[in-house]
Amino acid sequence: MKKITFILFLILSFYSFTFGLPNYWSEITGGISWHAMSDYNNNIDKIEKDLITLGADPKLNQLNQGVNLDFTACHNIFQDIGLAFYMRYGFIIINDMNSYVNYSISDSRKFMIFNVSFDNSYFGVGMRYYFSTNESGKNLNLFIGSDISLFGIFSKQYMDFKFYYPDGTSIGNVHLEANNNLFFGGHIEMGCDYWFNDWFGAIFKLGYRIASADIVGSVTASGSSPISSVSLSKIKVEYNGIYLLAGINFTIPKEKNK
Repeated sequence: MKKITFILFLILSFYSFTFGLPNYWSEITGGISWHAMSDYNNNIDKIEKDLITLGADPKLNQLNQGVNLDFTACHNIFQDIGLAFYMRYGFIIINDMNSYVNYSISDSRKFMIFNVSFDNSYFGVGMRYYFSTNESGKNLNLFIGSDISLFGIFSKQYMDFKFYYPDGTSIGNVHLEANNNLFFGGHIEMGCDYWFNDWFGAIFKLGYRIASADIVGSVTASGSSPISSVSLSKIKVEYNGIYLLAGINFTIPKEKNK
């Protein structure tokens, strides 16, 4: 909570700094992001094959995409050449709460229920370049941009395995809870915005995220389990991938001057 409060303080400070200047605006966007997660998905494939060999019926899902929410504050610091500074704070929601393993194809009783979450957030600062447009197309702005971001400010990262006997009683469970894992990454993006009037518009962004790290966590176990808790103490997460965002941008009417 302290981290979130600190980020909001920075963003509000930015607003107060730019308030009254001739060219600032905000953006609220959401959409889909695709993620590599190659190490995680390869491990899921291996576990699934091993379980099939043992006669079980695994229904394990890979993590390939998630939901992305993004809040951005922009300030056109060099209007003549189309350069804008921006700060962004965003959330990546990527989890699986629907994976399980049945005892066999013909036996639908649950042997294992598996939940995993790699939800994360980021705070970044960067620059955009806006391409010049003619007078007839002044409401439409095309841009490219990039930023450096700090990930892990607020995250919910865990893996939870629960095992059951055929009668439904618990065999045991293993739970990995990630520690505070901060790491740097970045975004490269292009997009366009269209202003319907002097204070409100729509925006579209297509970009690529570069962010991966070894997540270190604390493992707790109870009962008996076929999974080694030692092997779960470090997991590589890869948020690298394309994202597609759309939403709204807005400003105070007299301030809009792009």
